[in-house]
Amino acid sequence: MKYWLLGENKNYLIVINEKLICFGSLKKLIKSEIISELNKGNIPNQLFSIPFSYIKKIVNPENKKEITIFYGNSNSEESINFNDHRAKEEVFKVLKERLFSFEYLKKKPSIINHLKPQLFALLFSSGIFTWIYYLANQLEKGYEYEIVGRKEGLTGVILGLAHFGTLKVTLGYLMILAVVLYSLMKKMKSRTITQYLKR
Repeated sequence: MKYWLLGENKNYLIVINEKLICFGSLKKLIKSEIISELNKGNIPNQLFSIPFSYIKKIVNPENKKEITIFYGNSNSEESINFNDHRAKEEVFKVLKERLFSFEYLKKKPSIINHLKPQLFALLFSSGIFTWIYYLANQLEKGYEYEIVGRKEGLTGVILGLAHFGTLKVTLGYLMILAVVLYSLMKKMKSRTITQYLKR
């Protein structure tokens, strides 16, 4: 069993044994007692544990302070933050050794995969804008629309926004677009060589 104490006050613990990885805060625990138990091979119950059999993928970007573990059938994820780069690499190395049946890859993530949330936000906001702008333009031409049925839902919201007119709708979209593009460029800069362990 291997363990690491992290954080400025060494109050964050990571433990790896033959079957699972455990991590969590030691703030409410007596550190000396925990270390004594660890040296006996006992893991504190208070730590969050992920059995190796649950792990689907581990992602370790080189220029970030975190390792992300994807696990379970629902592809849940947990990130472990490191203030010590050497400890981060040691933890990943041990996981790589323990999970020897996993495929190991080292590469830059594809642009599409790396920017997926931002690209989706761009496409979604552009689609909504097109819909609102079309209705706003039609309203300015004198067309009238009404919602049939009791539930207005998304269509009611879209029609309500269209009443602001094409100019305000366009200005609103440009502000949203600026935020999305800023987020996209910021995320693009964080694209780096990444190590993967995949089942």
